[in-house]
Amino acid sequence: MNRILDELRTKWDSKAQFKSETNRYLAIYNSHAQEWYLGWSVDKRKELILVTRDTSKLSDVASSRFITISERKIEQQKYLLCFTLIDESVYEVYLKLCEDLIEQVKEETNTSRAQKIVLERFNLWKKMLERKPLSVDEYKGVLGELLLIRDLLQEGIPAVEVINAWTGPEFTEQDFVFPSSWYEAKAVTSGAMVVTINSAGQLDHPGDGWLCVYHLDKQQNEGVEELSIKKLVELLRKEFLSKDAEAQLLFDEKLYQFEYAPLTLEDNFWFTFSHKSLFKVTEDFPKLTHSMKRSEMQSIKYNLILSALEPWRVQ
Repeated sequence: MNRILDELRTKWDSKAQFKSETNRYLAIYNSHAQEWYLGWSVDKRKELILVTRDTSKLSDVASSRFITISERKIEQQKYLLCFTLIDESVYEVYLKLCEDLIEQVKEETNTSRAQKIVLERFNLWKKMLERKPLSVDEYKGVLGELLLIRDLLQEGIPAVEVINAWTGPEFTEQDFVFPSSWYEAKAVTSGAMVVTINSAGQLDHPGDGWLCVYHLDKQQNEGVEELSIKKLVELLRKEFLSKDAEAQLLFDEKLYQFEYAPLTLEDNFWFTFSHKSLFKVTEDFPKLTHSMKRSEMQSIKYNLILSALEPWRVQ
């Protein structure tokens, strides 16, 4: 999809293509199943347009505070569905959104179905754009999951298998579930004495289990060795997914579907990686299980003392 993004950026950055008030739009992707245009609104804001055959009934689709959605009827049974950038500070996000909308319907020949898909996708993006920012600890947790993806790929596990196994964004109890094994990723500071387990079943699952603890320390500024979600996602795409189109598409789908996509667009926080502790979760590993949770208990959260887990440590 990077090709689409690059083309959008080039065309919008070359304002000379739009020479007059009556020539503000440029047709794009003539080979695309749907009719798309990009250009500038009357008040000179960047705008992506999808031509539709029916009204989109936008009363049910609210604009975001960064990107508005509107509709114009230009002739009988022909409408323009417009996505207009109103805040230039999120231009990079806007480019990603446009790229994603175009990609979603590139092979959809039915205009009505394409219109529905695009509206549903925009609603997802709107929720992502307006979600509450992650705390440092939540951000660090996502970084831990991405580091585990990197480590599993480095072990030689096929990329599609790793991304398919990644269930962390689905808020399941384990972060990665393979047919015969599972992994739970945790991120703590380098000097942490404990690791927090968030449910009775987080370390209770059939198959071989592994607890992967990443020791990360927050930094004030970017550096060569520092990590961010954006930097790690770019590394995964370049080093492990660039030659596997199916895995890359699946990876992007999970980022979008589970609202991680905005985290890949800017560097909110930076961390240094200290070391990784890997523990084998055997039958005698100190853990709580589903069978221990009673109906009277609303939730279970407990801490494991890292130094006491040495008998189960393999790395």
